[in-house]
Order: sequence, then C-alpha cells, then structure tokens
Amino acid sequence: PRPQGSPTCDDLLEMERTFQKTQYRPPLASGMVRESGFSIAAVALATAVCFILSPLFEPTGLAMIYLVGALGVSVRGRRGPVVLASILSVACFDYFFIPPRFTLRVADPQSLWTFGVLFATVMVTSHLTLRLKAEAESAREGQRRMAMMNALTEKLAAAGGVDDIVRVSTDHLTSVFSVPVSIWVPDDKGQLPLRGLTDKERGTAQWVYDSGQPAGHGTGTLPDAPALFVPLRGAETPTGVLRLEKRFSEGVQQQLLDSYAHQIGLSLEVARLAEMHRRAEAAAENVRLREAVGFKE
Repeated sequence: PRPQGSPTCDDLLEMERTFQKTQYRPPLASGMVRESGFSIAAVALATAVCFILSPLFEPTGLAMIYLVGALGVSVRGRRGPVVLASILSVACFDYFFIPPRFTLRVADPQSLWTFGVLFATVMVTSHLTLRLKAEAESAREGQRRMAMMNALTEKLAAAGGVDDIVRVSTDHLTSVFSVPVSIWVPDDKGQLPLRGLTDKERGTAQWVYDSGQPAGHGTGTLPDAPALFVPLRGAETPTGVLRLEKRFSEGVQQQLLDSYAHQIGLSLEVARLAEMHRRAEAAAENVRLREAVGFKE
C-alpha cells in the first residue's frame, strides 16, 4: 500500500515536466556577459564598503571584504567570472588601499605576498564552492531520476502483459521526453512488426535489435537519421527496440534514457516468459484432458 501523502506517478511526472520547463539556459555569450557584469558589480560594491571601513581597518582587514565579494561571485557557478572577480579584487585593492594609493605601483614588496595570498585564497575557496554546488546539483538530479524510475516501475508492475507494458512505457516516455516514442517487440516468429517506417528506418531498427547497439540521431551510427533507435534487452536476450524522435530538448539525459530502456527490456522479458509459461501450462492441460478422454473411451 502507498503511504499516506506520498506522490502518485502522475504527480512525479508533473514535477519533472515543471522542472524541465523552469530550467532556462541562456545562450553562452549572453550568460557570460551577465555573469561578468555581476563580477564587476560585486568588486565595485566591495570597494565601496572598503572605502567606508578604511579608517577602521588595516589594508589586510580590507582584503577580507574583497574575499567575501569573490565568494559571492563563485556561488553563481561560473569559473570565468570568478577569475575576473579575483583579478579585479587584487587590482582594486592595490590601486585604492595599498601605498602609494591611486597607482598600481607597489612600494612595499611584502604587499606582493598579500596580493598572492588574496588571489590564491579566492581561487581555492571558489573552487571548493563550485565543487560543492556541482555535487548538490548532481544529488538533486539523481533524486529526480530515481523518482521518474519509480514512477515507471509502479506502472510496469501493474501492467497485464507485453502489450500493456508497451502501451504504458510509450505513454510514460512520451510524457517525460515530450517527443513521440514508439516501441516494437518481436512477434511469435521473432520478427519486429516495423510498420510506418521507411526502408532505411526499418533496416536501422532491425540492426539495433540484432546488434544490441543504439543507432540514429546523436550516435556514431547513422547520426543524421531523423530518430534515435535504442535496443531493449532483457537479462539474456533482446526484447525489442525503442524509437524517439530527434526533437528532444537539451535537458534529455542519455543516462536516464538508458535506465528506462534497461527497465523496460527486463519487464518485457519477464512478461514474455510468463506468457510462455502460461501457454506451456495450457498445452499440458490440453494433453491431460485428451489423455483422460481417450482413457474413458
């Protein structure tokens, strides 16, 4: 039984679609310009604060203010703007607060040591901050992926056979990736009923089924194809082929798709084995009935 208050499969799907819609990734050029502007603004703010506090603190104490500003830049998650903020912090600290002031000339060689320590501290702490942020994002991504996998697992567990598994899997993947998805499973003769495809796509799908390797868009095999073909494999034998249109969003993760393919392949194998077992039992029962009838006659 489902614990009270836990999300349903539909809730998990809606959460994933909402997350993907809110993940706007600006173009690289405009993003770097904006982040560089933020770095300049952070250094300017740190300089203003240092001017206010300069009567109260020694220059080494003011360096800590620039360090805080650079850490604020590192939280944004871009290494380039962090380097820019570090260089600007050292330059502004030297120009405004190290004698002789309002010049980049350094009168005391010991100040060079201060500049080096400030720059190294900013770079090391920013590196650690970026690393922690990347690990946190990776953990959140893992939780989202696990939620989506659990949603499909629940649907597959409730499926009533091969046809039901194909329908459930197709609907689920279409909802997640927002592109048309098709799944083909072999018939009783071991042939894929590849209807609605061009001759080239039928050949690609059959090759994927036979070789167990993906092909089509985004792969090393037929990368210009209009779709991506992924093999579905059970524990021992191939169980089908999955097809996705190539118009997927940039947020689609190959690892998630591979996990789905593996999960669907295993479910198809279990369902087919169960169906073969039922047929064998039915055939054995027919034999027993025939033998019983023949014995009575």
